[in-house]
Amino acid sequence: MSVADLAKYGALLYFFGIGAWFATAQAHFDRSSQAKPLLIIVVVLSTILSLVTIVIALRSSLPIERLVTAMVVASAAALLFRWALKTIATKNLGLVFSGLVPPEVVQNGPYRWIRHPLYTAYSLFWISCAFLTASLLSCVLAGFVVILYIVAARAEERDIIQSKLGPAYEEYRKRTGLLLPRLFR
Repeated sequence: MSVADLAKYGALLYFFGIGAWFATAQAHFDRSSQAKPLLIIVVVLSTILSLVTIVIALRSSLPIERLVTAMVVASAAALLFRWALKTIATKNLGLVFSGLVPPEVVQNGPYRWIRHPLYTAYSLFWISCAFLTASLLSCVLAGFVVILYIVAARAEERDIIQSKLGPAYEEYRKRTGLLLPRLFR
């Protein structure tokens, strides 16, 4: 086995580990959150994208530059994910598309700059998978997943704005970006 093959298998194992962690790290979310049809679509698309990434990566030779770049982006996604989870550890937020309004507007940690850092982390991870394989299918699937996260973020924001947290959330929205930091406040 060549060094390139070892690097590829190691990278795939690394990607698989991050993906599995993202999929199973639900302990910080409200247990009453129920799976809605759109949540199921996100899970199905994410699973398909994971399998496509693995199959394409196994069947192709991956340039080391693309492999390293994809791993750096995936690592940034994992770090952001961990930071966001640590920030909301006691906040009891709802799962994606659950319709639950959080008990408070979280404005510390990564939430100081980004309103939905978990969705940003997921999106960065799926973009890194698409970049890793450089496959049109992976890019299209990653695009769909990112769009679903934007739809989820917007839906959650509508629910929050219509709740008692509405005025505080409107102020928060003016200072922060949806998935990326707002450069000009």
